[in-house]
Amino acid sequence: MMLDVLMKRVTKAISLIISDIEGCISPDKGEPLALDALAQIQAHNILAQSGKAIPLTLCSGRPQPFIEAFAQMLAVKWPCICENGAFLYDPVSDRLLRHPDITDEHIYNLKELKLLLEKEVQLKVPHRIEPGKEICISLNPLAEPKDYGTHIRKLFEQVSQYVNPELFFITHSASAVDSTPKGIDKAAGIKFLSEVMNISLEQMLGIGDTEGDLPFLRIAGFSAAPANAHDVLHNEVNYISPHVHAYGVVDIISKINY
Repeated sequence: MMLDVLMKRVTKAISLIISDIEGCISPDKGEPLALDALAQIQAHNILAQSGKAIPLTLCSGRPQPFIEAFAQMLAVKWPCICENGAFLYDPVSDRLLRHPDITDEHIYNLKELKLLLEKEVQLKVPHRIEPGKEICISLNPLAEPKDYGTHIRKLFEQVSQYVNPELFFITHSASAVDSTPKGIDKAAGIKFLSEVMNISLEQMLGIGDTEGDLPFLRIAGFSAAPANAHDVLHNEVNYISPHVHAYGVVDIISKINY
């Protein structure tokens, strides 16, 4: 199907755009933001507030304060997904909603896993546990930006040896190796978002760049990625932008005719 025909069909069907942050709206960890591209996304969302564009909201493994900062920067007025689906954050009411499937047993298991990774396991890749998260346990490699991708993959392989797959879902983004309770991932996050906003999954356009985004990209009605996306996404999503990071997100938005 030709891209312009496909995009016209998407425009008629999509009511919400959901974008990952790191690797999409922001570049790799430690790199400067593309402020001109972010200004275009902000302008798009300001139009969306008046009903003249399709709203864009955020989906990330990052905690609520990080999401709040980007939501304010990009004029996001719709619930955002935090900690890989563990929470929804509403920038308007400033409320944080925990996913209803997360139980007290999940919280106990997470505390035990964090203790294991902090005290009992000697991982070979230098790293730190990302502070500020309540549910998702994220490990960030301590590496130069140019070596980050290699260190992420090695750290993922090592952590996977200690994480019980019957209890936890483990994945990685462009910046971290993430562990969440089994059943909680970005797909669970957009299902929760679908219920809260009363928008069907088929009406959502997902934007991501790594394997950790695949759960939500696979169930969204339409999916896209910037040019820097991991190779595996090229066979999974409907559209790959020729532009990287935030410029890719702007390009994806521009392909939709309001």
